[in-house]
Amino acid sequence: MKFVNENSALVFTHMGEMVRIEPWGPDAFRVRATMQGAFTGNDWALTEPACRDGAQVEVKEVDHWVGDGSWDTRELATIENGRMRAEVNHAGVISFYRDGEVVLRE
Repeated sequence: MKFVNENSALVFTHMGEMVRIEPWGPDAFRVRATMQGAFTGNDWALTEPACRDGAQVEVKEVDHWVGDGSWDTRELATIENGRMRAEVNHAGVISFYRDGEVVLRE
């Protein structure tokens, strides 16, 4: 798993898939995924310009219970946009939070 802050967007790759989570308007994200090497430059059906003001991306190490009685560290990436936050764990699971409460976990 590789996490990258790309122009206030969180980009990561997992099992050959590239995922991009970017701020899009107030308190919202746009999520795209592709099995291709890169995304096209097209915004497709979206008519509003991306609003990246105040969005923050952070990649950090967190403690992880291995299950055999030991601990190690794994990466956890977050992106915040207004009242919304998305977290991606080391396994590629995305959790979306609004005002600190989980609204969706993929």
